[in-house]
Amino acid sequence: MSRNHVLFVGFALPGSLAPFWELAKKISKHHDVTFAVSAACVEELRGRGLPSDHDDGKSSNPRLALYGLEDKWDPSDMPGQLAMSPNRTASGDSVTAPSMQMTKRMEAVREAVEKLMRGISTKTLPAIGEPSLKRAVDVAIVDFFMLRGSISICEEQGIPFYIFSSSNALVPLQATLVDENTPTRPGDQFEAVVRGDFDQIPNANGEFEPLLIKGRVDNLLLPMRQAFMGSRGVILNSVREFEKEHVEWMERSPIFKERPLFCVAPLMPHEGEKKDDSKLKIQGWLDRKKRGSVVYVAFGSLVTLRPEQLTELGKAIENLGRPYIWSLLPNQYPHLPKSVQESVDNWDGDGLVLSWVPQKLILAHDSVGVFVSHSGLNSTVESLAAGKPMVCCPVSYDHLVTAQSAVQHGVGVLIGPQGFKKDAALIPAKDIEGTVRKVQEECRQKASEWRKKLTHAWDVSGTTAKEFNELATSISNI
Repeated sequence: MSRNHVLFVGFALPGSLAPFWELAKKISKHHDVTFAVSAACVEELRGRGLPSDHDDGKSSNPRLALYGLEDKWDPSDMPGQLAMSPNRTASGDSVTAPSMQMTKRMEAVREAVEKLMRGISTKTLPAIGEPSLKRAVDVAIVDFFMLRGSISICEEQGIPFYIFSSSNALVPLQATLVDENTPTRPGDQFEAVVRGDFDQIPNANGEFEPLLIKGRVDNLLLPMRQAFMGSRGVILNSVREFEKEHVEWMERSPIFKERPLFCVAPLMPHEGEKKDDSKLKIQGWLDRKKRGSVVYVAFGSLVTLRPEQLTELGKAIENLGRPYIWSLLPNQYPHLPKSVQESVDNWDGDGLVLSWVPQKLILAHDSVGVFVSHSGLNSTVESLAAGKPMVCCPVSYDHLVTAQSAVQHGVGVLIGPQGFKKDAALIPAKDIEGTVRKVQEECRQKASEWRKKLTHAWDVSGTTAKEFNELATSISNI
């Protein structure tokens, strides 16, 4: 298998960046990789671990090199946090300012990506602009959030490319179902994001009710569809069996009769990753708890709940009378019941609230019995890999369809008809408490079965390993 030079173009949001980085590390075992992402994220990625022969600034042919995009991205104030601010309402006035701010930031990212791409040379063509990389690029893998600024230049320079989707299969499925004649309703690209709407699931005829927002179709789905049609293949951060219906629906599209679809999840750090002092301290706290007794609560790095819903959740966790560990942004602490607030950074009690936790370590620990989650795709896959049943509390984006998949496979229970969506009915503490108890009783066996499936997914004969090897070979054949 010949080693090509692969350019990864990544997006600086945790839910996208984490699996994309793990994919790059795996690809670097077969090909040489340059990973381009916001300069603000470079040091964080170095801390997540690099292969032993990574770029040290001296090698002209590293396995895995990092390239910082000068996009002025501030990871402490990301679009998702703007979108999920608990003070936003569904009124038109409330969505305009943050939506415009997101658009402005994405434009800055696009400009930085364009500058990088124009500085790329190939084996047959020089760079269009000032050179940005020393070595010619053979192939690009582009996060679907970064299509603008990347794909047109790939096509202009004749660079073969693949598209990576960090979301579940619903968003790329939407892209295969739309065209220029798809009926839409008014609205800009980020309006639904700011309001906290769920991504819409098509009916059996591939139609959307209510109609998709025009800005989303024009600025995300149609460009994604066009990129699919020009690509060498599409890579999903997905477990094929978990999203079987939507993956197979995509593969029936004429688009995928001419190019492959690769499902390569789970994409998680290797078991041997180094544990720093904070991780060791958390592991020690968990070691002191009984097997299956701990309730783990986390809603990802971007999601915040309505204050009143957060209070009810806190009451439920308190009423369970079980040990708990809760990952929560500090600006949410005031909405917790007083007794739960006392658990903030309190390592001596049965409750522990922290601003950040190593989720994979926690889920893998035997003391953890159930996961109360927003049903983000990465969190769901990590929970499946650890064999932990889930209380599914979707909030927005693609959370609902992921929660529905968890329910379908018997590994989780959906709380209320729409989870913790901002405009849904408030879920009282007693209902949350009852659901936690129900999940651990009814979903434990199925969760254990999924752990076995994902444990073997990357084995030599595993389904994920097979699709990944097909991807690596496809890149070699370019």
